[in-house]
Amino acid sequence: MQVNTVIAQLWAWLYGSNLTYKKTVVNGQTIETGLKRDEVEGIVRDLIPAIIDQIVTPFDWDFTFDVATVSSVASTSEYTLRGNNDDCRDLINVRYGSGRGVVIERLETLETDRREGEDEDTTTTGNVYGYTVFGRSSDGFPIIQLFDTPTEADTITYRYRKSNLTLDNIPGEFGFVVRDYLRAEFRPEWSGVAEKRLDEMIARYSVGGDEINKVRMSPDIEAGNIRRVENQGGC
Repeated sequence: MQVNTVIAQLWAWLYGSNLTYKKTVVNGQTIETGLKRDEVEGIVRDLIPAIIDQIVTPFDWDFTFDVATVSSVASTSEYTLRGNNDDCRDLINVRYGSGRGVVIERLETLETDRREGEDEDTTTTGNVYGYTVFGRSSDGFPIIQLFDTPTEADTITYRYRKSNLTLDNIPGEFGFVVRDYLRAEFRPEWSGVAEKRLDEMIARYSVGGDEINKVRMSPDIEAGNIRRVENQGGC
């Protein structure tokens, strides 16, 4: 979905609603009313991030997900997961091993629990069965720790929610939702229509066969059963 297309559609609607720029002369005075095209363009570009926050960010749409891989290293348990384009916001699930790998369990712990009493002599190595997200890097990407620490190199495959979403992430067929949310910004009485359009988008989010006909809400959201890591040997 292109910003310029959205602007053109909105401009046509504003023109039909008599909200665009007009200059009239009344009793010798020039009166200017309505919005100019460049004003509308500036407003739309400013509004788009807020509209994305309303109709995209709160929902787990498949088009906001991506899958990336990183290689593990023997005797190394911590990895920063940045995504394919430095766009990893948070994790959905993690697989370990070659090919598709096997989904490993997300373990719930606190970074302070992990740090306190940490002793390299008690670090366990062997089969990787789970991970915990214990913090973020200085530039905001999730850092995971694998349990147990790998004994050889392999592949970490992770599905994640993308950050920095734009109109380009929204399938063109759902342009009507963006359009009506923008209309509501110019005419508040349009808000009810915009909300109904979002309901339609959710209802139409489905999949057919091997080919995505409309797109779908993902059933694979959870990272697996979450359990607390017992404090054993300083881990």
